[in-house]
Amino acid sequence: MTDSSKVEIKEVYLNGQGNTFLKRFPMCFFVGTVALAAVSCIAFTAGFSSETIFAGFKLFIGDLSQYIGIYGPVLGVLLFSVFFIIHYFGWISFGDFDIRAKRYIVVFVVLLTFSLVLRPHNSSHEQSIFNTFLNPPAIANEYKTVWYWVYVAVRYFGIAATLCALISIILYVLRYKNSDTEANGKRCASLCRASKDIFSGCCLRLSFIKNALSRFSVLSIVKLFSLIVICWVPWMIFLWPANIAADTVAQLMWVKSGKVWDPSSHEMLPGYAMSDHHPWLDTVIYGFFDSFGTNLLGSEAWGLWILAVLQTVGVAAAFAIIINYFTGVLKLDWKFGVLFLLFICFTPIFARTAMVVVKDATALPFFLLFMLLIVEYVRRLRQDLPVKIWLVIALIVLFVICAEMRKISLEIFAATFLVLALFLKRRVRSIAVAVIPVILLSVISSVAFPALHIASGGRQETVGVFFQQTMYTAVNHEESLSSNDRAIINAVNTCSTSDLVDIFALQDDKREINSDDALKDRCFNRDAS
Repeated sequence: MTDSSKVEIKEVYLNGQGNTFLKRFPMCFFVGTVALAAVSCIAFTAGFSSETIFAGFKLFIGDLSQYIGIYGPVLGVLLFSVFFIIHYFGWISFGDFDIRAKRYIVVFVVLLTFSLVLRPHNSSHEQSIFNTFLNPPAIANEYKTVWYWVYVAVRYFGIAATLCALISIILYVLRYKNSDTEANGKRCASLCRASKDIFSGCCLRLSFIKNALSRFSVLSIVKLFSLIVICWVPWMIFLWPANIAADTVAQLMWVKSGKVWDPSSHEMLPGYAMSDHHPWLDTVIYGFFDSFGTNLLGSEAWGLWILAVLQTVGVAAAFAIIINYFTGVLKLDWKFGVLFLLFICFTPIFARTAMVVVKDATALPFFLLFMLLIVEYVRRLRQDLPVKIWLVIALIVLFVICAEMRKISLEIFAATFLVLALFLKRRVRSIAVAVIPVILLSVISSVAFPALHIASGGRQETVGVFFQQTMYTAVNHEESLSSNDRAIINAVNTCSTSDLVDIFALQDDKREINSDDALKDRCFNRDAS
């Protein structure tokens, strides 16, 4: 072996000590890698439609998010995973170089990134790597606000960090190929040792999560809940005040104006304060928070935001209980619990959905807990464990709450427990859970509707799918219908065949449109038995 090779082996071994930071602070390295991967995703996908979006924070965030989210949740997660791998191995490789090599890499990346970020202006704002340092974006001075410089800084930092990691990997591989076997062995050992130190250190730092996942307890749930909420806080801020659906707009207008209409027939309902066409309990909740924000906080936006945050916190608590149940009660390996926890924390759809003020999101925390209790109920029946009274009461209470917030829950849950009564033991309890909530809902309706001046919802909502399928059959297979079939259909249908054909019209992409709501609103005979 030559003297130069001996020197190189010595340098490689000593340079491996450059990863001492990884040994001492592995969790910081892992969290930093996750953060860099997230910033890189933003940097490489960010764009803007017009320079005017830099005039204010809401315009800036709203326009930017359209570009960032254009790839969808699945491709977005894959993109994040690619950047995570690049940063993970890139920065381990970077730490293995000597100080002079690190300086060369940093200086090269700093200069190169200028040409990638400060690009010439074009009308479409398409991202291009073929730009020059001397041609910054043509943004008017009045729009060079703090948000513009935040945009530039985030893109610059994200691209620079990614290039630095990527170049480090490339140089590490080239150095590996150009060295002899002994040097490569030392180098591989250094890289593997660094990765092992990070993994072992992270596992050690995650021991508190392991302890939390190992047993089902209030303290364990609080720990998991806190981690989820911390990760979801950015979405609570970015989505201020909240998204509201068209149904929610109607419910808010009923409360604010005192004028109620039937959303199906579009007729005014004098003398009523709300309609049960949309669940009345949701209307009461939305009206309360709207009034709370208007009267006490000076803006209804704050009231709706508080409601959206409470929904999000409720969903986070439900997921914390579910994860802890899987690992603490069902004894699933705690590593799967960590994977579930990370998936819930970093998949945007969960927090973003919870921040929507609509009946589905409002009922979601209760729905998740009810589904969990069904699992526990079935587990106890299958394992011949006692089904305690608290479990039955909790099932009935959540059943009622979910049904009052989301009407279709009534049919789903009642059918579920009737099926359980057929196939599992202790049939009386299953039938009780199916029947008692239905009775309670009838009693509540008989008391709440007159007291709160609630108009009953139309029957067409409960038969929407069946009515749609029947009408579709009547249009497409009219020749096969008997006179008795036609008589039955005509008893509940007020539309002519041509009207039905128009409703079932096909768009260019061959999708049926306007079939469900249009049929219920225009064609259902509300006077039919």
